[in-house]
Amino acid sequence: MGRPKGAKNLTPEEKAERETEHKRKREESRAAVAEARLTALQKVGTEKAESAAPKKGGYRYTPEELREKVDAFLERCEARQAPPLLPQMLLYLGISRSTLKRWAETDPAYAEVCEYAQLHREAYLLERMVSDNKLAQGSLNALKQPENGGYVDRPVDTGESKVTINLIGVGGEAAAK
Repeated sequence: MGRPKGAKNLTPEEKAERETEHKRKREESRAAVAEARLTALQKVGTEKAESAAPKKGGYRYTPEELREKVDAFLERCEARQAPPLLPQMLLYLGISRSTLKRWAETDPAYAEVCEYAQLHREAYLLERMVSDNKLAQGSLNALKQPENGGYVDRPVDTGESKVTINLIGVGGEAAAK
């Protein structure tokens, strides 16, 4: 195949000039894209920083805001048919496990929201365990984790022992005295 109609033969200087022009335009385009990305990241970073700023008392969310965020996370999980796991919830909220624990330990309103989220995880795992035999063992293992209910499949040893002696036979209770 030949060159397109109307194309002329370029001299080496013209080829070099075109190549230089092409490189310059490519660099300008890359610079513009990089600048747009940086601006977008700065905007997102500023928005995140503003939303992440601690509120009164050092909390990122009020208990009501936390409950709304937890509800939004649970709805998102339900829509995606995904389990409402604690690590994903923490990532969604943008807080650490220790932060959530500290909030729950210092304020009963936060503790209530944490328990609410735990109950949803527990309910999800229980429903999964009884609805599909293939998922039962995995769900039970997840339920044994403290953040999912802390279930045990054996009696808990409290260190107490109880012995009952039944006296049956000649003399009954009077013989034992």
